[in-house]
Amino acid sequence: MFISILSLIVVILLVFLFFKITHIIWKAVLFTLLILLLVFGITGYIVYKDIQNTINEEKLIIISNENKVLTGITFSDSLDEKQYLTTEQLNEYSEYLELEELDVLLSDNYILIQLDLSDFNEINDTEYMNNTFTKEEIFEMMLAENPSEFIDSASKLSEEIDLDQTITENEMIEYKMGISGLLFKNILISSDKGIFDQINIYPERITIKLIKETPFIFNSIKNKISEVN
Repeated sequence: MFISILSLIVVILLVFLFFKITHIIWKAVLFTLLILLLVFGITGYIVYKDIQNTINEEKLIIISNENKVLTGITFSDSLDEKQYLTTEQLNEYSEYLELEELDVLLSDNYILIQLDLSDFNEINDTEYMNNTFTKEEIFEMMLAENPSEFIDSASKLSEEIDLDQTITENEMIEYKMGISGLLFKNILISSDKGIFDQINIYPERITIKLIKETPFIFNSIKNKISEVN
């Protein structure tokens, strides 16, 4: 009889302890799940806001050669509101670039994208406006010091530029920005590692990190660009 009562007490204690232990475990599991949901929710919101800002806020793109800015543009979500850099800005930004003052160069823009010609080892011939441009031809146009040199180097662009007319310094900056699109397209469709080996982006926002770390996103962009003639 005594043994039966003792056994019953032991069973009750074991059930009680099991309930307490499992109750603590489930509380810990639920607490962990809540923390994870909170973290994912906050992270998702931060990523969403960063994508929105990357699309909508002002961005600065500059094309340089050995830290001398050759052309550039600022724009937000609409390229219709784009603004090309002026000759004075090119000189000013070249000084910032030389001194590595990227925060000053970034200014009020949300993101800075820099492509420097000196980083290129090889680029493939590129199709544009029913013409094939070699690396040397593209560089010759981009490195032209004045409108006269640019006109001399741009014979293949006669459909876009009236080569019998003189152009201003600011018009040359606009034309160079358009030509730089050939470089962006070239490195995007020809690079296996992605565009980030030859394009500097500052600061490295979350959206950029996602594109870097997610091959699917990059390959989707790459395929779309390669379809554009």
